[in-house]
Amino acid sequence: AAACHNRCFKAQTGLRVSSVVISTEGIRLVISTLKDGYYLVVAMPRSKGLVSFAAYKSRKAAARLEAEMG
Repeated sequence: AAACHNRCFKAQTGLRVSSVVISTEGIRLVISTLKDGYYLVVAMPRSKGLVSFAAYKSRKAAARLEAEMG
């Protein structure tokens, strides 16, 4: 469903979703897209200030992983 939503969003807007943050009462997930069908998921305790750092580090890691994947 997420991959379909990403393709539909890209087709309608010309933009690609690069990351999504999902927060619950006790945990936050940062999900970053790599190539089609591949995602990087970071799970962390819910804490102020960490989510922006995790999103930044996830983007850097995703770029390195994409380069390695070719």
